[in-house]
Amino acid sequence: MSDAAYLSLQPARPAVRKFPFLSTSFRIFSALVLLLAVSLPCFARQQSTDAARKLSPERRQFERAVALRTSLESLPPDQRSLDQYKRVVDTFKKIPGMTNDAELITPSMVAVAELYAEMGRIFSESYLDNAIGAYNALLAKYPNSRYAASSLLAIGNIQEQDMKDLDKAEMTYRE
Repeated sequence: MSDAAYLSLQPARPAVRKFPFLSTSFRIFSALVLLLAVSLPCFARQQSTDAARKLSPERRQFERAVALRTSLESLPPDQRSLDQYKRVVDTFKKIPGMTNDAELITPSMVAVAELYAEMGRIFSESYLDNAIGAYNALLAKYPNSRYAASSLLAIGNIQEQDMKDLDKAEMTYRE
């Protein structure tokens, strides 16, 4: 007897639902629970992103100083005023007093030194001494900073190119 003939001789069985407890309302409830379970981690992740956007006061000060410097440097050099430079320098100088975080302090100190060097080249050579002093302060306080070597080179460059003091520049380069 063939399989088809055998099956035709079997009594017809009523269709049995495999999961009779899965009523329509239960399926809707299950779908809502699943949706909630999927959306909660997304909501928590959004809240942690919002918290990350809330910056510390020292980080806000640093970002403000960077924005001021960027705005200043977007102007042609002949349109920059000494007061604008001083304002940016003062904004960066506030950061070391606000925090002990070297990740904010050292770039702020470098920015102050770089700005003083620019001021010395544009306005008065006395600012070149301020630049060297700012670099030396960085080297004294953070001798192992990632900015240490570039600070020494910057001092040597100021001494050689701007101040024309080749003896001091040579000593700095040797250091």
